[in-house]
Amino acid sequence: MAEMVVTNERAFDEAIELQCSLIGRTSRARIEAGLPAAICHSALERMTAALSATVQARTEFLAAHAAFADMARELRMPTGFGSGDGCPDQVAPNGSLRVAA
Repeated sequence: MAEMVVTNERAFDEAIELQCSLIGRTSRARIEAGLPAAICHSALERMTAALSATVQARTEFLAAHAAFADMARELRMPTGFGSGDGCPDQVAPNGSLRVAA
């Protein structure tokens, strides 16, 4: 189950990335086409509402993840991946993430 939890969390992040990309591309296309700002405002409002809903769903899923961990501790069950490496938030990042100054 741990791998399924992490797969779902990754899917939320990928959906957020795709939605942000679409929002950015929509704005860039409007600017490059020289269209008035009002021309795609309704679509931008809808896309940002969808993005907000996705982030809220991610928040709820992270709470569910924490509830799984609490349940496992209560039952004295092991948590993490079959390899015993623990959850990704408990291990070092793979090096592709950097702190911005």
